[in-house]
Amino acid sequence: MKIKHFNVNLGVTCQRCAVQSIWCLVFLPWVMLTCCMTILALESTMAACSAAIATQDGDILAQRFEEMTRGQSERLIPMAEAVLAEASVDSSTLSLIAVTCGPGAFTGVRLCLAAARGFGLALGVPVGALPTTEILAATQPAGPGALLVAIDSKRGDFFIQYVGEDGHAEAPTAATAVDIATLGRDRSNGGLRVAGDATETVLKILKDAGVPGAAAGGPTLPDAAVLAQLAASRMQQSGADHALYGLAKPEPMYLRAPDVSAPSRDRARAPGSNPAVTSLPAK
Repeated sequence: MKIKHFNVNLGVTCQRCAVQSIWCLVFLPWVMLTCCMTILALESTMAACSAAIATQDGDILAQRFEEMTRGQSERLIPMAEAVLAEASVDSSTLSLIAVTCGPGAFTGVRLCLAAARGFGLALGVPVGALPTTEILAATQPAGPGALLVAIDSKRGDFFIQYVGEDGHAEAPTAATAVDIATLGRDRSNGGLRVAGDATETVLKILKDAGVPGAAAGGPTLPDAAVLAQLAASRMQQSGADHALYGLAKPEPMYLRAPDVSAPSRDRARAPGSNPAVTSLPAK
């Protein structure tokens, strides 16, 4: 039977068995760096919103996931609070906050980064990021051929990441339908597995280009629980002395230029176009 034990130094309840709790009393300094290290993961870059708590070993203590096309700004913080409460983890004892940095929806990317940075600043906890495409790639079942993660930008193009048969992942990039067809012809090696919310569209592009393709079969939306597990793996590999535990800085990954542009100087100075910059009337 599992018994919760209380860490007197940290003041939090840790999900460990009675035998481990005895070791915690003997090796408290080591426990503070390993056993009780917890990760809060936040994700809202696509048509979903999720939060999760994981240990350094990658064990998920609590998680929330909801598909939604809008409303993430109202759900993300309550989800974070819910998983902290369910896992009996005090936010002041978190070791790392992991967040997706895009690519994805502009508002969703900004939202989860702002929330993660806010938690990190308030709690004095490091914040590290991973690309959305990497989260999606990690959830796909193994199969023959290279993997192409494709996210619909909602602007007529795609955000993609190519993962070779050897597992090497290239940097995410923006791509048009022509780019995807060319990539498929040049690098498919007999076929591509496709993942992400743009799977159906990309498979049609590949078919029209004469390139064999198939759905990878895994989730099409990222999940904070997967992010937390990947962050835990990086934490183990990098060691406790690494500032971000092997993760990237929490900065937005924008792969395409914005759809707006600054007005030209002539237009800005045209009479009536912008009263703030027109000449003052003569006295």
